[in-house]
Amino acid sequence: MVPNVPVKKEFENASGYYHHPDYRYNCAQAMVCHFGGSEADISEMKPMGSGRAPKGYCGALHGALVLLDKHPLSQNACIKAFSEETGSPFCRQIRKQGTISCRRCIEIADKTLSSFLQQNL
Repeated sequence: MVPNVPVKKEFENASGYYHHPDYRYNCAQAMVCHFGGSEADISEMKPMGSGRAPKGYCGALHGALVLLDKHPLSQNACIKAFSEETGSPFCRQIRKQGTISCRRCIEIADKTLSSFLQQNL
């Protein structure tokens, strides 16, 4: 899904799709949608919001990792870069800190993934 990813240009970043009245996407769905995922890919992300992503990851981070699923080294670097800005890769820990909103997590995941797409792939 990552090589030559057709990023949707409807919004500046993935956070535009988050809870938008026309889409009503959670954080993981917003990421996959923005980075060109199919309707099936977006649908698969529906249960991944609100701290329900595997390992308890932030859903936006999980969406980025799914998009990088064939690039495990990039996945590890993505987790590290995301965590440096949010304080943790885990949704509940981020929420507990109370300093970063879900929308901001999506923006950070978007920026992190975009950076990896430009530099590493």
